[in-house]
Amino acid sequence: MHYFLAQRQFQHAFITAQHKNLDPAASSTPARASKSLNESLGFAAQQTISRLKLWSEEHQNTRADYFAEFKNGEKSASELQKYAPFVYLEAQRRGQL
Repeated sequence: MHYFLAQRQFQHAFITAQHKNLDPAASSTPARASKSLNESLGFAAQQTISRLKLWSEEHQNTRADYFAEFKNGEKSASELQKYAPFVYLEAQRRGQL
């Protein structure tokens, strides 16, 4: 349960952090649990985000690589959606698909 909550919160934080960047895979803003969660759920989500290291340099580089491969035509939009769903959603939101 906490893993799925963290995924959802990470997606929200990722999209929020990317709002002003041109590259939806690049940001130095760490993922944070949404302030709309009650305190205990927010804490659990933040702990899961941290425990899974979802904002590590390795994960950031992986997201950037997927987006670059997509932009270069090496990966299709469906591959981006399957392997980097947060990057896909942000690219879709920005009309880059």
